[in-house]
Amino acid sequence: MRLFFLLTSLALTTSSIFKKHDKGSDLHYEQQPKYHVRPQQGWLNDPNGPVFHGGKYHLFFQHNQEDASWGNIVWGHATSADLVHWELASPILTKPPSYEKGGAWSGSMFKRGDDIVALYTCTDGKFRNAQCEAIADDASLSSFTRNANNPTIKTPPENIPQGAFRDPTEPYHFVGRDYTFIGATDARGPRGVVLAYDLDGYGFKGHFYEAPPLQQCLGWRDGPRCASVMLECPDVFDPATTLSEATILKLSLGAALRKDVVLIGAVEGNAEGRGPSFRAKEHRTQHRCDGPEYLPGAITLDCGSAYASKSFTDQRGRRISWSWLPDYGGPATPPVLRYNGTLTLPRVLTLEKGELRSRFLPELKELRMAKDAHHLADGVETKLRHMADQSELRLWVPQSEHAVTVSFKRYGHELRANVACARMVCRVSIVTIADGEEYKPCEALTFGWPGLTVPLIVYLDGSSVEWDLGDGRSSCAHRWYGVTPSEHDGDLAVTARFVDQVRLEAWRLKSACEPAEHKWNNQF
Repeated sequence: MRLFFLLTSLALTTSSIFKKHDKGSDLHYEQQPKYHVRPQQGWLNDPNGPVFHGGKYHLFFQHNQEDASWGNIVWGHATSADLVHWELASPILTKPPSYEKGGAWSGSMFKRGDDIVALYTCTDGKFRNAQCEAIADDASLSSFTRNANNPTIKTPPENIPQGAFRDPTEPYHFVGRDYTFIGATDARGPRGVVLAYDLDGYGFKGHFYEAPPLQQCLGWRDGPRCASVMLECPDVFDPATTLSEATILKLSLGAALRKDVVLIGAVEGNAEGRGPSFRAKEHRTQHRCDGPEYLPGAITLDCGSAYASKSFTDQRGRRISWSWLPDYGGPATPPVLRYNGTLTLPRVLTLEKGELRSRFLPELKELRMAKDAHHLADGVETKLRHMADQSELRLWVPQSEHAVTVSFKRYGHELRANVACARMVCRVSIVTIADGEEYKPCEALTFGWPGLTVPLIVYLDGSSVEWDLGDGRSSCAHRWYGVTPSEHDGDLAVTARFVDQVRLEAWRLKSACEPAEHKWNNQF
């Protein structure tokens, strides 16, 4: 009973973290990202159901239209022709029936014949989770009709608490059948599991993956070592999309921990003999972040705050992924919010010689405007005009066993990266400084790099910061807050210390996420 309570209290815990909007949030609103997908106002969390249909890409996300805190969850909606420029549309899965009074939680979108189907977790407000379907009414995907037989999966199998049963995946094809996988907790152990269901009739087909049993773990609040007691937001990459003879299983571990991990392995028949199962391979040669190994052989996907990632295969056959970047972390975090949550920039996921890479979508270069380029001398500050709020920075830092520091300053606040390399392995620690307080928003990023200079890519977008280090070998997404002046588009000061000749290229970037039907609510 205590396990059930701890798992299902996630939503209450999450909602209590964030204060509601009042007039004090205006300053924070000026820091909202301009080229990331984010609601104009209200709450955002997990990305859901990316799909290409009707000549457009559609991306959905968990959304509260009524407040900047978790609750009243529907699916927010954005569309794009190129995965770079986005237009916000009206939310879907509104006006919930009784079985969905607790919200339309995370899920996927897929094509079934001529229909576009949303498959998602529906919850009744008492943390009794089930799985539901809705069918798009037209090619715009602007409205959906729920299946008259909802919930299509009414209860979980034996030993699975109903409050720990959620987030169905897109279809995965195995031996002539299509399956969806659902994250869960098995009370025996306890342990996190991923359940397999046949999409034709939604019959339960056994366990797709089982985490090791956890002794003395009654829930995710018992510490990081217990994070795998609940496996959220599973994502299974088809082998053809990775250009490798392997399958990728992505898991989101424990909402209190908020870490996405990747397992590399193979799919085979499960022990029950009814469906597929995932067998992970030990994979200890790649490290993206310092810190514990949360699952045997697992690789942490992001070293910062990005969580609950969702991916799909685009029209060019690439596996594209987004994550949820919450609005909290570190000094100067706004005490009140008008909007809360942003989706990270799209990343291309690949396996190259058995190594996971996560690179920014190349088409983001279409946002570039004015360019600046410099070679940074030791201790000499360089100012980049009008690049404090919306910019892309690319640096090449000479390898050194002694820590090299690269510092960015705007409006009196500092973002600092310390880079040290030895024997072709680099370690980067990141610090933000605001209102006189230091904060480490990322675990130290670790990666192998054979070159003489280490490539660092940074995207700044209001309070959102995203890093790519070592050409996709490590990454971190986080927030960088601080009081800003009423006039924006200020200068960004960049300084390198303890090294000469750091190469820098920088661009101002355009805005790329605009409201359409979703109009501003002055009563919010």
